[in-house]
Amino acid sequence: MKDSTAIDLMIPLDKYPHISFKATIKEAISVFFNTRLELNGKTSLTRAVLVFDDDNKLVGMVRRRDIMRGFQPKCFYGHCTTHQQLPYKVEDDPNLLEIAFERFNNVIHDMAKRSISEVMIRVTHTVNHDDHIIKIIYEMTDQQYSLLPVLKDGEVIGVIRTVEVMDEIRKSLEID
Repeated sequence: MKDSTAIDLMIPLDKYPHISFKATIKEAISVFFNTRLELNGKTSLTRAVLVFDDDNKLVGMVRRRDIMRGFQPKCFYGHCTTHQQLPYKVEDDPNLLEIAFERFNNVIHDMAKRSISEVMIRVTHTVNHDDHIIKIIYEMTDQQYSLLPVLKDGEVIGVIRTVEVMDEIRKSLEID
């Protein structure tokens, strides 16, 4: 494996989808379905959208599952079962959701108007542009991230995904 660094493997920020933390969930969904990444002759859908504040500072990212989690009834997070007065543990039953479908249809439209900042996850780990692929692999596996922002002088300049890391490993192994 050559001495690949984050800057060698990253997708530049101007080619990766990102939105304002003030954007709505509906706008984020639109970004997911209307953005295609064109890299090395291949096209792929985005798996996460970066979220920036008014000062262009990275504050988080949102994945499809974060948006879907936002549409879940709050009781199915286990919040309803943590009441201290319950004498027994109550398991969530997703089958009960079917009886609430009409209400869900109304809720989904209301939820889509809310800020993406309500469902995004905070970015807690990044890599520097000159970090070696070994450090990138460590951060991704240790933190269970499939995407890491790449920084240079404290500013986000791009992202690196597991796809690019695995492609570099494939090349090193001389796999076609």
